[in-house]
Amino acid sequence: MKFRQITKFLLLFVLAALTISSCSDDEETTTTIGSSSDAQIYSFKLAAKPNNALDSTTYPQIAKTKFSIDQFKLLIYNADSLPYRTAMRKFYATLAFSTSGTSSIHLVYPDTIMEWNTTDSVDFSIATPKFLVTAADGLSKKEYTLDLRVHQVDPDTLIWAPQALSLPSTVKQQKTVLKGTSFYTFSIDEDNAFYIRKATTTSAAYDNKQMVSGLNANNVELGSMTLFKDNFYALDKAHNVYNSTDGINWTLKQSNVLTILGVVPGLASDGDEDKLLVITENNEFATFADYSSSMQIVRALTSTELDGNSVQKGVPFSVFSSSVNFDRKNQNLNMLAVTAGKTKSGVNSNDTWMFRVSDTNVLQVSVASKNSIFAANEGIVTFVYDGYFYALTKKIFYKSGFSFKWAEAPSKEQFVDPLVPNASGQSIIVDDKNYIWIFGGVTGSGSVPSTIWKGRLNKLYTK
Repeated sequence: MKFRQITKFLLLFVLAALTISSCSDDEETTTTIGSSSDAQIYSFKLAAKPNNALDSTTYPQIAKTKFSIDQFKLLIYNADSLPYRTAMRKFYATLAFSTSGTSSIHLVYPDTIMEWNTTDSVDFSIATPKFLVTAADGLSKKEYTLDLRVHQVDPDTLIWAPQALSLPSTVKQQKTVLKGTSFYTFSIDEDNAFYIRKATTTSAAYDNKQMVSGLNANNVELGSMTLFKDNFYALDKAHNVYNSTDGINWTLKQSNVLTILGVVPGLASDGDEDKLLVITENNEFATFADYSSSMQIVRALTSTELDGNSVQKGVPFSVFSSSVNFDRKNQNLNMLAVTAGKTKSGVNSNDTWMFRVSDTNVLQVSVASKNSIFAANEGIVTFVYDGYFYALTKKIFYKSGFSFKWAEAPSKEQFVDPLVPNASGQSIIVDDKNYIWIFGGVTGSGSVPSTIWKGRLNKLYTK
């Protein structure tokens, strides 16, 4: 009996001891967490201190440049190129890593590798280094290539190139307009017939020419050809307006019209309020609302608009150039501008007249201050591009804001190719991809250049 009691006590003692030992083991057990293996770069920035005047212009853009990181290709790059002529010197780089940090970072050059402490500047004058990141665990590594992109051509330079598309040698006169993505070239050829040729903006050649019906080649004022709400309008020498839906078949629209000034943009975003502005034989401004509407008289021209005064000439009636700036949100910039040409009395002008529609649908007419920059010659051509008005006279471009204080355009916006002919009266078109197209014109010898030129500001190229 006593033996059984002793055995029970021993058993209880052993169990208690094991329990205490087990608890003691749990309390003394520790868990070791390994260092992070994340060697990824999460963001990248550059900054630089300018050393000279050029750096003061280009370096501020470096700090604003956004860099993208392709984690699959281990590539860091800037989608928007750094400014033209950015000098590669010592830049300050800011990198972001995981919260665990890194073990080390090395700059890998073609012929050397050096450790980088993240605060020293990085020398880009020798070469663009790669960034070798070692994670906090000291084992995991990632090597990133930096593709630092810089504009190789001045982005504010107009780049010109001759096109495969060209005018036939038989063309004596031409006027080209753009409808959608197609060029419609109206021409009077050597056989004194009136033709239309069509080509897209990507064509290498025109489609077969077609003879125009309903308009006489001997009477048409080719320079009056205007596209309005996807329909064509033209004037003849007998003061008749014709229109056409396809450019081939023409019908008489209105008589007693002296000139077609151009399209005055309305404020409606869909263009429904746009008007085609003309001047009648009674010296009145009048408009067409659309293809089927009749002409509506607006008001008579004032004496200044008709005859001019000691400061400026009157409104031009012929051989002028019209260009339209569509800005539906800003009434003051939403305008038709008519430059140069001849007044009703036959006097050459170099003034610019502006036509707007007010928010109460009233036609507003004004003239810019007298222009003395380029002469009052025939054949001046204007167009709107990159927020400015341009005028081309011979081979020289002039440029103006919306106050029409003309000045010669910078040299990098001029023609530099000696093959560009010295001509006047060209058709100049800006397409929906911001390309400028130049068709035809007349040289000093009276010939029509067959080469078609296309150009664009380098900064407007799609990245």
